[in-house]
Amino acid sequence: MTDQPAIFCHHVGAFATVGLFMLLTACASPLSERVMVAHQITAPISLDGLADEPDWVLAQIYPLAVPEAVGSSEMPQESGVVRLCWDHDALYLHFTLTDLDVVQENDADQQHHYRTGDVVEVFIKPQDQPHYWELYVTPNGRRTTFFYPGGGRRRLPSSLTAAPPIHNAEVQLNGSLNDWSDTDTGWSAEVRIPLTALASQGSTPGPTQDWAILAARYNHGRHLTDIELSSAPRLPARQFHAYPAWARLVINLPHDSAPVRAR
Repeated sequence: MTDQPAIFCHHVGAFATVGLFMLLTACASPLSERVMVAHQITAPISLDGLADEPDWVLAQIYPLAVPEAVGSSEMPQESGVVRLCWDHDALYLHFTLTDLDVVQENDADQQHHYRTGDVVEVFIKPQDQPHYWELYVTPNGRRTTFFYPGGGRRRLPSSLTAAPPIHNAEVQLNGSLNDWSDTDTGWSAEVRIPLTALASQGSTPGPTQDWAILAARYNHGRHLTDIELSSAPRLPARQFHAYPAWARLVINLPHDSAPVRAR
């Protein structure tokens, strides 16, 4: 099962999931020690897949790291970073990814894109509620949103039914798509998540409420020996859904030395 990371992360057996979840809960750093800060923008962000606005330059850069269980090396073979920004309407993420063989063989929204090629994923959850979202963006600009009422319902068909994605995204491709015979440079993705969508399940974003977040990547390609998983923050094991190991999302206010907790 460990030689199939895509299947492992999303479809590991029920007993294994319970055991792994308990292990991650015990071994992961406390949420207060795993923090990702979103920079408040000072001018509108143009959603184009680029990170050329001044606010992206000011945003903290978080490298995507392989799970600790994979080995001692923290950095993946093909690197990636993510940055976060926000305004009063949305949360923004920008991924910059090295990729010598960009591939995504599914050209539709609301699919399990990790099975068919490269994808970045955003997991986000209010800390005081069991529900959370899983959002995908692919190098060909396709999107998926899965909503889980709780971790114990995430394999049920009702959590995986097609629905309009709640997020917007634009990508930039530096190379070709689905051509293993050439060498690509990489791709980038810019994601916008409306705060109203996150508040739709009765948990209203606000300055006193903690949210948890994970930015993750599935990387396929001919230059790799296997599918490569990475994330920010770094996880103890190959299990993106184990939210005790996610980071606390912090909203950073300009000219304020005390960041306000996540909207």
